[in-house]
Amino acid sequence: MEKTCNEASANPEPISGSRASSAEPRRESTCGDPAKVGESTRSERSEPITLGPEVWQRVFNWRIYRHTVSLLREIFGMSVGFTDWPAIGISLEEFTRIRGPQKEPPILVPFCELIRQSEKGREACILESERAGERMRSTGKIEIWKCFTGLTCMYIPIMINNKYSGALATAGGFLLDEPTQAEWDQIAQRIRNINVDIEQLRKLYFEIKPKAKGLFEVVLRLFAVLIEEIFVATVEVEEDKKRVIELESALYGKYKFEKIIGKSPVMQEVFKLLRRVIDTDNPILIEGETGTGKELLAHAIHYHSPRQAQPFLALNCGTLTETLLESELFGHLKGSFTGATRDKKGLFEVADKGTVFLDEVAEMSPSLQVKLLRVIQEGTFLPVGCTQPRKVDVRIISATNKDLKILVEQGKFREDLYYRLNVIKIVIPPLRERKEDIPLLIEHFIKTNPLATKKKILGLRENALKMLLDYHWPGNIRELQNALERAFSLATSQYITPEELPEEIRKKVQKDIPLIESTLLYKEIMPQLEKEYLIKLLAQTNGNITKAASLSGLHRSSLRNLLRKYHLGK
Repeated sequence: MEKTCNEASANPEPISGSRASSAEPRRESTCGDPAKVGESTRSERSEPITLGPEVWQRVFNWRIYRHTVSLLREIFGMSVGFTDWPAIGISLEEFTRIRGPQKEPPILVPFCELIRQSEKGREACILESERAGERMRSTGKIEIWKCFTGLTCMYIPIMINNKYSGALATAGGFLLDEPTQAEWDQIAQRIRNINVDIEQLRKLYFEIKPKAKGLFEVVLRLFAVLIEEIFVATVEVEEDKKRVIELESALYGKYKFEKIIGKSPVMQEVFKLLRRVIDTDNPILIEGETGTGKELLAHAIHYHSPRQAQPFLALNCGTLTETLLESELFGHLKGSFTGATRDKKGLFEVADKGTVFLDEVAEMSPSLQVKLLRVIQEGTFLPVGCTQPRKVDVRIISATNKDLKILVEQGKFREDLYYRLNVIKIVIPPLRERKEDIPLLIEHFIKTNPLATKKKILGLRENALKMLLDYHWPGNIRELQNALERAFSLATSQYITPEELPEEIRKKVQKDIPLIESTLLYKEIMPQLEKEYLIKLLAQTNGNITKAASLSGLHRSSLRNLLRKYHLGK
């Protein structure tokens, strides 16, 4: 016999599959010819597919697999074994853990048990199964043979895209027919040297019900079902992994430094500093006003760092109470506080080997500042309700819209934590200090906004652009994005007009424009200030040509000609 016993063996073998999609209708394998069982019934895929823990986790969770194994046991009184763990992709220990405890004990075949009582019998059994396994691996076909006790045994290779990936096997074998006298004589001859009495075997025969040959095809069909489930799980896992790779690639592309808008000198200095520190594990402190893109920068740092394949987790420290924030950061044990109905991992534990981004870190309470300091200094933390420290390896990027140095001087932030967080400091300038970037940002938002694309918006009227350039942007890039989204919604042409911009922007810009007295005629304005004058004039009058002409002392037609000259107005 062989060493395979109830999903545990040392020998290998395969069955094939090539399913284009797990959603495709199930098709039965050819069962009349054992040599064709498990061969590919679909178009071949060129890329290699391998088995592993994720595949077996899905297989064992499927009801059809459990039902099929139960049928094999009930009808034929036999177990199903998997063999050749290196080819399957996991160790026997991993396989057993994933499968979980078996509800029923292994089926012990009396013939096999008797043979294996003898050391020579056990060696002969293993040798015979190894030879059958070698034959199967060399052909990639099902190997069916009778062991020297008269039991029919099978090795069924699992072939994934013509790649050998382990095997299914009958654990202990089964009877198709009662041996004839001539066959018993052959069995007696074969077992003579292993100290097993033929009469003992003949008595044990009656404990195994012979199965009709007609049921052999049923066995093959059930094995084909098992192979199909394995293949479906393999393809699904492969497709999931490809999807993860695509998403990671998309994330990396999104957070490339080149994707962060900023051609101004101050932003180029920021990028220059970033490129020098991304390969380090030092904590980074990002300071900047609300809406300047601190989290976007933190993402970019992570996805360019050696930790890019590991988790990036972000948390705003200013949005949670102290208790909830502690639980989110460090996790908690079941029963550690009211409502803690189960254990929960915190961000630091989940992000191990990755990056944790703490936004608005200045809002953290003094007690949590102490615990954060421990994570940075010692690499350990305590979940709520736990007494045993846990190790963690994370890079911490923190951000704040406040000046931490001033908070330290005021006694509102721990000085030792400040210096730990502030190993590398990056200050993102507000939008009003890098207005050269506003046209680039506008172009980016037009290209990436679905509504702007749908309406085929090309840009802004010059007077509308001038308003955005003159505005002081207290909400920075986020406010600019919101203002443009409103304008896209209201737009009635391919160019945004001042009337489509938010009222607070129009009012603020108009308030900053000096009042133009009616006695101040156009001819008194210096020629080189002509265009600037017209822009402010239109802004003050909300584009009303009549009012603008009255204020400037120009005739309406003359004013229109000037506006046309400078491509201003509608």
